[in-house]
Amino acid sequence: MRWILIALLALPAAAETLDAELERMTNEMLAAIAPGEVAVWNKYADDRYVYVSEANEVFTKAKLISLLADPPAITLPRETLCGYNGAYRLTDDIKLKITCTAVRAHGAQGDHAEAAQVRDVSFEPGQPRTRRIFQRNERGEITGFVDRREGHDIAWTKVEMNDTMTTSCNSPEHRQFDFWLGDWDAYDASDDKTPAAHIVITHALDGCVIREAYDDPTGLKGENFSIYDESRKVWHQTWVTNRGQLLTIEGTKRGDGLFFEGAAIANGVNTLYRVVWKPEGPGVREIAETSIDGGKTWKQWFDLRFRRRTS
Repeated sequence: MRWILIALLALPAAAETLDAELERMTNEMLAAIAPGEVAVWNKYADDRYVYVSEANEVFTKAKLISLLADPPAITLPRETLCGYNGAYRLTDDIKLKITCTAVRAHGAQGDHAEAAQVRDVSFEPGQPRTRRIFQRNERGEITGFVDRREGHDIAWTKVEMNDTMTTSCNSPEHRQFDFWLGDWDAYDASDDKTPAAHIVITHALDGCVIREAYDDPTGLKGENFSIYDESRKVWHQTWVTNRGQLLTIEGTKRGDGLFFEGAAIANGVNTLYRVVWKPEGPGVREIAETSIDGGKTWKQWFDLRFRRRTS
């Protein structure tokens, strides 16, 4: 750093020599930068203080102090926060795990929470000069993030969960449904103009569960939890809604899709269900059918195409 107009520090009357006092105050101010301790700068810096960076950018006292304080934070939906879930690697020995609520460095004993500045950009409260900026591919999937400090980026890569990141759900079977992960607009197959629902699919419980959060224009909200039952070699799924609906289905992988079947009483009628999810280009297709005659005949319940949300 290059300090300009250092004589404009607000020097109190003190018994120490001027040089010693200047050194002490300067050290305190430097030490206050990383944690963003604004009070130290307000105490020692004169209102006429000016700082010129090595890039010849001029900072007044007010402008510099604004950079030391945490930026305004916004509240992101839980579904968006959980979309960042996963394990990230800097080197083979340096990893961290991000959950819906916290970040844990590999080997660390505690977590720390982060605040969102905007979507895909977060910061640790009390560390205002750093940002975590998440990176996405052309399909909108999180591929990693960079830790940015004063224009310098350190890149982290998203990796598969493994035992060092405290999950037991790391087999290929547990990852069969990962093609559904993402922030989606779902369209009825007969109408590709108007979204039928907003659906967010995330990992939960250290990657052991696939969680769906569903919201449509009629006010219907639902959550769906899918888990691979390794003991029986099947997928189990439970669907619940804000209208008291409950559906449990189970299935297996067939070809490139997952096929589920189940039964429930709908409007007083014993009803069979079958649902299939398949990748379709950059999106996903979900088709559901019902039968009220024991499986003799089937009627389409819905046919949805998923497109990744871009805004």
